[in-house]
Amino acid sequence: MNILIGLSCLILSILIFGICFYIAGKASKEVIAYIWAWLGIVLSSIGLIIFWIIA
Repeated sequence: MNILIGLSCLILSILIFGICFYIAGKASKEVIAYIWAWLGIVLSSIGLIIFWIIA
């Protein structure tokens, strides 16, 4: 059961990373793009940490 929860956290972190970088690529201002890129990195890192803790 823990493996399923860990894998779901891993999949969610990859999706969040991709979505944030997609939005950063579409952003018109450079500052907003940097914010979305760093947000994607931070959120995906949190998801990976939770994955390693649970699994």
